[in-house]
Amino acid sequence: ARIVVGWAYRGAAIQVDRRWGGVAPRTVYRLRPGTHTLRVEKRGFRTVVRRMRLRPAQAWRLETRLVRVPKPRLAGSSARLRHRPLAVMIENHPDARPQSGLDYADVVLEAPAEFGVSRFIAFFISKDVREIGPVRSARKYFVAWAKEFNPLYFHAGGSPGAAAYAREIGLSRTNALWDGTAFYRTNDRIAPHNLYTSTQRLLQRERALGKNLNNGTWGGLRFKRPGTLLGARRVSYARLAFNDYYFAEWRWNPTTGVYRRSMQGESAVERNSGNQITATAIIVRMHQVTRIAGDDKAREEVEVIGSGTAYILQDGRLTLATWRKTSIYGPTLYYNRQGKRIAFNKGGIWIQVIPQYGSVTLR
Repeated sequence: ARIVVGWAYRGAAIQVDRRWGGVAPRTVYRLRPGTHTLRVEKRGFRTVVRRMRLRPAQAWRLETRLVRVPKPRLAGSSARLRHRPLAVMIENHPDARPQSGLDYADVVLEAPAEFGVSRFIAFFISKDVREIGPVRSARKYFVAWAKEFNPLYFHAGGSPGAAAYAREIGLSRTNALWDGTAFYRTNDRIAPHNLYTSTQRLLQRERALGKNLNNGTWGGLRFKRPGTLLGARRVSYARLAFNDYYFAEWRWNPTTGVYRRSMQGESAVERNSGNQITATAIIVRMHQVTRIAGDDKAREEVEVIGSGTAYILQDGRLTLATWRKTSIYGPTLYYNRQGKRIAFNKGGIWIQVIPQYGSVTLR
């Protein structure tokens, strides 16, 4: 059986049973007979959701017209952006440590990559950072998360389909392996663990290309007033196991008012300064992660759209929460147990994506 989404929906993103189906016009083939859920969404239009029961060899056509709606406001914060977010993929292979720039990023998202190693996407919005890297390759799920900030996205290579997916959803990107004008390699490490850039280099390149540097968002994050305490339970330590081989730890320092990061039991530090990496807020999200069948690189697919359990750590306290992302173009939002949106401390926010086979220890 198959589902046909025609030219009337040109440019709309298609999902079938919460799996990416491409961009309209498109026919989704090889569907098993039975019940399926179709979701079609396009920025500026009302999302179309249809549930149908397909017979063998049936061609089901979507007939509903797209209805235009007011453009949603993605940013949930009044904080001003210095410039459009610069989103950079940074690796976490042992040969890439210590990294540069993570401690100066406004938001860092860490998620599984392959072979038991995680990867980062770091968003630079408010600071000039002299060195960022090592820059590594894109993954499809990182592309989806990046889109929430409407950033300028930078990477070095990528998994099959990542570049095409970025084009489909309208993410502005630069592949350093094809255009290295804003990047450089150092001599103290071997490739591919020695590719770096800076915010100044990236902004200069984008200005030279005439890119719009003023239309980014905070990805749905909203911020609270300093001194406002959220969460009743005091938690000063978090151990986040991504798998049986790799874990990260955060320890609350009440004197400085930040969390200090460790990896594999050792302090995680900045390459140039030697300072331990810190965060003002940590968002731990539980996600479904599956191995891509037949992938010789052991790459994984991470659930992007949906909802799940979240643990919010800030000011030495814990808030039990839910993360929720309802569409490809919409942000991931965070709600407490009373259903209210959660606000965060300004500064370094770390988002930790933990797979269902990982573990979270809080005390």
